Amino acid sequence: KKADYCVKVRADRDQVHNSSGAEETTYHYVIVRRDLPIGFAAGQIVHASGETSNGNIDSGTHAVVLAADDEHQLTRLASKLGEAFIPYRLIREPDAPYLGAATAIGLYPTTDRKSVRKVLGSFHFMEVVNDPLTN
Repeated sequence: KKADYCVKVRADRDQVHNSSGAEETTYHYVIVRRDLPIGFAAGQIVHASGETSNGNIDSGTHAVVLAADDEHQLTRLASKLGEAFIPYRLIREPDAPYLGAATAIGLYPTTDRKSVRKVLGSFHFMEVVNDPLTN
């Protein structure tokens, strides 16, 4: 059985510095299906971020939520992330009506934004249609 996740987590995530000693920004990406109802999608975002957090995320971490069009695009993305050795977790819904469906992907927090953007470059921010705060 093929695993739905790829894990290669750094143990020294508390303080991340580049080779010059300067502190680097950490990014925590979640990709969720835009074809899901917004309330359900919000729950999947929480699952994906929680399952890819070590529980000790720096307060300066940038949270990024992107959208995939559908399950097919999401599972293709999971394959590409695995091929690029980018640590991720594919979230599958255990209950009806989405039983077994891939709903979101969480990437483990990273400072390697360049590698991640090579794979996620075609994805856009998650948008809420008819959001009373922006309309």
